[in-house]
Amino acid sequence: MILYKFSDLKSKYKVIIQFLSTINYTFTENGNLWFECDAKKLETIINDDADVFDDFTQDNNGFKLTNLNNEILGFIIYPSKENFYENFRRFINSRKPTIVIDEKANSFYGYIDEICFRNEIMVNDKNFFSDILNYSKFEKLWIAEAEKNESENNLFHFIDHHNTSKDSFLLISNRSRAIIKMPFKFKINKATNEIIDSEKNLNNLKTLLEDEKDKTIHFLKNEIIKRSKFNSNNLLKVFWSFDEIYRSAYKSYMIFIEDISLEKLQNEYDEFKREYLKSYSD
Repeated sequence: MILYKFSDLKSKYKVIIQFLSTINYTFTENGNLWFECDAKKLETIINDDADVFDDFTQDNNGFKLTNLNNEILGFIIYPSKENFYENFRRFINSRKPTIVIDEKANSFYGYIDEICFRNEIMVNDKNFFSDILNYSKFEKLWIAEAEKNESENNLFHFIDHHNTSKDSFLLISNRSRAIIKMPFKFKINKATNEIIDSEKNLNNLKTLLEDEKDKTIHFLKNEIIKRSKFNSNNLLKVFWSFDEIYRSAYKSYMIFIEDISLEKLQNEYDEFKREYLKSYSD
C-alpha cells in the first residue's frame, strides 16, 4: 500500500479513490457511507492522519460516515451520478472538492478548484462536471439580466420579472407570456443523440446580452415564449436547446430585416416611378 502525505487536495483525492477501490462499501438509505475495514488497515491507508478518524465512527468491525454532509479529507462524496444530479445545487453553491462514484462504469469523478479528474487522470476538455458548471454560469447570467431589467426603465426587457420566492421568471411579448422555472435537480439531455456543446450555449447567451445593438434578443424572447407552450418552460431545457433557439431567433430576425429592406426598396421604387412618370408625361 502506497502511503501518501496529505500535502495537497490532489494527493488526498488519490487516497480516497484508492481506499474506495480496495474495500467493500455501501451507502445506506439515508445516504450514510458504511464500509468494512479494520482499524489497523484504515490507519495504514490514511497514513496516521488523525483528522480522518474524526469523520468516522466505529460500528462493530467496520466504520461508517455518520452523515453524508460530513466531508472526508475535505471532499464531499456522492454515491452515484443520480445522487449528484439531485443535489447539484449543493455543488454549484459551494464548489467544494467533490468525488462522484460511478459504479456502473467502475469510475470516480473528481473536482478540485476548477480541475476535473476521471479516476486519477486530469481531464481538460469536456468532462463530467463541465455541463453543470456551464449551466451554473448560464443561470447566473439569466438572473443578472433579470435584476438589471427590473432596475432599468427601458422600452424592452428580455426578462420582465423575477419571482425570487418561486424561483421563476416571467417573459411577456406580443400578448403572449411564459413562466420559466429554475430546475430543482440537474438532468442530462436525453431528447437527442446529438452531442450538445454546453459551452457554446453559454457563450451565445453571453454575447447576446453584452451586445446592446444586436436585436436578435427580441426574437430570442419570442422563440422562448413560443417553445414554452410545448413544455420548454424550464431554464435547464432552455439551456439544453439554446443553440437551436438561437438559430431560429436569428433566422426570424434576418427575415424581419429582409422584409423591411424589401418594403423600403418597394417604397423607393414607387416614389421614383411616380416622379419619373410625372416628368416624362410633362
